Amino acid sequence: MIAICVSVIDPGLVVLGWLWRLAAAAPKVEEVVRRLAFPAEITTSTLAAEATVLGAERLAVERAVSALLGLPC
Repeated sequence: MIAICVSVIDPGLVVLGWLWRLAAAAPKVEEVVRRLAFPAEITTSTLAAEATVLGAERLAVERAVSALLGLPC
């Protein structure tokens, strides 16, 4: 699935969720992606289970600042 995304989107970096970090699969995923698609840097998130909460917090702050400044969300 990651190789398909790399083929279509062609990102320079793919960040895998924290469960992939536990499996230490990033090097193998990078190898498979390079073989099936294009070279892309594959890394794992260091935020662990906090990633979802931190992402939601950032969206809320951005929306609040936009509302305060009268900018479109």
